Amino acid sequence: MISHLHIEGIAVIKSTDILFSSGFNVLTGETGAGKSIIIAAINAIFGGRLNRDMIREGCERAFISAVINEISDEKIKFINDLGYETEDNTILLHRELTRNGKNICKINGRPATVAILRQLKPNLIDVCSQHEGYHLLSGENHIKYVDLFGKINNQLMEYKNVYSDMINIKKKIQEFTLDECEVQRKTELLQYEINEIEDADVKEGESEKLIEIKKKYNNRQKTVSSLTEARKLLNGDEMQGGALEGIQKSAELLFEVSEYIKEADNIAQRLQNAFYDVSECLNEMSVIIDETEYNPQELEWAEERLDVLYKLKRKYGKNEEEILNFLKCAQNELFELKNCEDKVHNLETEFNRVKKIVEEKGKEISVNRAKYGKELAKKVENELKFLDMPNVEFTVEQEITSPGINGCDKIRFFICVNEGESLRPIESVASGGEISRILLGIKNTVFDGEENTVIFDEIDTGVSGNAANKIGLKLKELSKKKQVICITHLAQIASLADEHFLIKKKSENGRTDSSVYRLDFSGRKRELARIMGGINISESTLKAAEEMISSDKVQK
Repeated sequence: MISHLHIEGIAVIKSTDILFSSGFNVLTGETGAGKSIIIAAINAIFGGRLNRDMIREGCERAFISAVINEISDEKIKFINDLGYETEDNTILLHRELTRNGKNICKINGRPATVAILRQLKPNLIDVCSQHEGYHLLSGENHIKYVDLFGKINNQLMEYKNVYSDMINIKKKIQEFTLDECEVQRKTELLQYEINEIEDADVKEGESEKLIEIKKKYNNRQKTVSSLTEARKLLNGDEMQGGALEGIQKSAELLFEVSEYIKEADNIAQRLQNAFYDVSECLNEMSVIIDETEYNPQELEWAEERLDVLYKLKRKYGKNEEEILNFLKCAQNELFELKNCEDKVHNLETEFNRVKKIVEEKGKEISVNRAKYGKELAKKVENELKFLDMPNVEFTVEQEITSPGINGCDKIRFFICVNEGESLRPIESVASGGEISRILLGIKNTVFDGEENTVIFDEIDTGVSGNAANKIGLKLKELSKKKQVICITHLAQIASLADEHFLIKKKSENGRTDSSVYRLDFSGRKRELARIMGGINISESTLKAAEEMISSDKVQK
């Protein structure tokens, strides 16, 4: 349930706190006091619309927080799976919007997103309003109420999974079912692409090797000049001996004195080893110089090969690996295309198998919907009769259809409000007051008890007299199973509250500010008298209000 709601900087509300009880909470107030802002704030904390236009004039931000407690273990697991820890089956939701458009959401102090807050809403609260009443009129939504009432959502999910498989198979059949001209066109294109790549005989890493060949020839003069000069310095020429000759002579001289100086022998040995190393370097340098001899045919081949690879890369991939992957995919596609008749045959066999499963599961769901539809109709009808619609008839009409995403049924609600009239679609006969009662009757019937809180936003619109009394009693009955928060204009409903809150607007220094006050007995009496009698509250109206509250306490 929502135990604490804090609202700051939204429209006419500067700052206010509401401490809700676990039972029947009622909010009343004059028109324009800000009742709708309370509902908007609750919707916003669960990911609803919150834009900069809602920020109070003169404030830099709008801020809402809510403490939700007494959450069931199943819902706690859902919240934990979203990545948020809880304590004592309680969570703290936080949402803030700044003037620059920055949206900050948190769950138990940890960052969240609006999308995550939206995921929490159907698990924790249910908001019922006149807007939802008109949503009820849409025939496409009637099937959802029957499924909720019958608790067949798991069964429906299994059906949807198989139905989705059937649709995917059908799409594949359509993809492979091509006319002869299209098959011929695709076959020729694929064959051309395959031939072009295969004829080029592409090898992975080939470009890098070809680029090295180009580099070698493009820098040939510098390479040969450097190697030749290095060889001359080591090997010498006709005019002067090189470093190699000097190393050899130095080793010989040291060997001559090694019998007198022991250290000379070690140095001589090292110089002799250096002579062999330098000789080997000279041989390798000569080989490189010989290999770097200019070969115009090799350079021309490398450039032509790079040009071939460049053209292939423009068509099939940025490197040889991607080109070869394209070739493999094209070969597979060509194979499937040439064997598409067999492919289509296999897919059609699979389609028929899955379609049979879809029809079987759809039939099972239809049987359940027929059963639960009758039960739903009977219970809703009883609810509506209690809500001062004594002559009402309510039925759930079911039409078997071909398989669709929601099964093999079309469900519509039919109603007859007045005696002697025929049953007609609910959208064609229900008035505003009747919509309110029908919505409440259906909600009371299909509620599965999973939501912690149910919020009714002016569901009493168009209702008065005895019907208002009955709606109040139904809301009171519902509040014994879960928290109920109700915005109302009717004293008959407000008098039944466990907690009564007044939304009051006042103007000071040219600014309007609305706050929410918890009413004591005296405050409740005056507010009920205001609702019943308007601006001028008489002693008789106050007396009537007191009797109404006292009478309702006796009923409790």
